[in-house]
Amino acid sequence: MGNSGSTDFTYEDVPDQTGKTVLITGANLGLGFALTGDYINKTKAAKVIMACRSKEKCEEAMKKLGNDPRLCFLQLDLSDFDSVKKAAKDLSSMLGTSKLDALILNAGALNLEKASTKQGLEATMGVCHFGHFLFTALAWPMLSAEARIVPVSSVGHTWTKKGIDFEDLNWEKRDYDAYEAYFQAKLANVYFTKEIGRRCGAKNLKITAVTLSPGFGRSGLYRDFSGWQDYLTSFISEENEKLSINTMRAATDMTLKNVTTWFPSASDSTVHRWSLHHRISPKM
Repeated sequence: MGNSGSTDFTYEDVPDQTGKTVLITGANLGLGFALTGDYINKTKAAKVIMACRSKEKCEEAMKKLGNDPRLCFLQLDLSDFDSVKKAAKDLSSMLGTSKLDALILNAGALNLEKASTKQGLEATMGVCHFGHFLFTALAWPMLSAEARIVPVSSVGHTWTKKGIDFEDLNWEKRDYDAYEAYFQAKLANVYFTKEIGRRCGAKNLKITAVTLSPGFGRSGLYRDFSGWQDYLTSFISEENEKLSINTMRAATDMTLKNVTTWFPSASDSTVHRWSLHHRISPKM
């Protein structure tokens, strides 16, 4: 799944980030934390907003990064629309008259047992897509004129058996399948990216969206795994610090055009046939 970091794009290729403001969801662990560290240590970004559920865990992550003054905490629980709405208001106050230059929708969930969001949505889709969808909509007025939105997907979107079941999004009519739920949620990220690009293009906006499969990192996504699953995951996954360049590129490389599904790994170079159904994207 992971083919390490991009070999044709290095940190020397990252455009100057001086004065840029970036927001990363799920920034306190895994690939999100590695990416936050990259922005702090390898760019001159003015502000990196860490949107996380837990203030305590975010502060622990900030400490590991030397409590850099450019780091800011934003409380965001994607499984609760009330929290999402409050986070958007808090973000507006935090930004003042400044704008977001990159909105990186990195947080995710893979629930081995069926769970629900506060509003009753199936939790994996709720966190991976619907929470991010609402947050993006509310944060839209805060985006800069040439902002980049990065819904982080996965090669797993190619493994869904039937695509998104719009008749049973909450898995009430089917036996719950944790992996299929995750694959469909990652497919939703691809649709979301395509629809953002389509709408921005139709209005001649310079806001762009790029989704990607960052690679198979040692993510908090698999924290509930045990036994052979945990062993296998630790054996085949890669260091997040090797993979974070992929998301950095998606967020900063403006040669990646709108409505792009970009997979840096050679084995991930194609998208699933479901994601090519253009009539589905507007539904998401």
